[in-house]
Amino acid sequence: RIDRWLAMSVGELPRKDVRAVLARYEAGMKQLRMAALRDRCDFGLSFRSDGFRTVVPGMADARVLARLAVLSGRLKLADGDFAGALDDLGIPLVQARHLNGQAFLVQLLVAASVSELTLRQMPDVIGRQNSPNLYWALSDLPSPFLDVRGAMKMERAGAYFTIPQLKEAHNGGTLTPQQW
Repeated sequence: RIDRWLAMSVGELPRKDVRAVLARYEAGMKQLRMAALRDRCDFGLSFRSDGFRTVVPGMADARVLARLAVLSGRLKLADGDFAGALDDLGIPLVQARHLNGQAFLVQLLVAASVSELTLRQMPDVIGRQNSPNLYWALSDLPSPFLDVRGAMKMERAGAYFTIPQLKEAHNGGTLTPQQW
């Protein structure tokens, strides 16, 4: 249902049904709103010790929470609450920046997905009667919005984190045939 609601026009949203779904996730949304107010986010990933074996909890949840924030924003937009709508639509953009802060590829892909989901809503916001002018807010987004270089640097380093002997060999050390 959420995918269908995200795809339909704001004016067609079944507001009562959307409110009922959002009410079930209010506690999670409250936490997400608080997280969006933070300057930085440390996901506590063990990438430097586990390399490619790092477990990345929360990536699936990140997408779900972003979709709920966007849905909440669309509902507020349908109600004519531009300030509330923009607050909720901004959450996935902050979430994307946090995900990209210490990113490796999977985090970058999730960050790209959640930011695209929000930015796809902007024509609906701008097209509404009495909509605020978002020119400066949108033009002030960082460029590039996501840092692909940082994620690719982490991916390259992943081999050394996963197999520490490679780092030793790369730094001029020699490995025995058994180590290779």
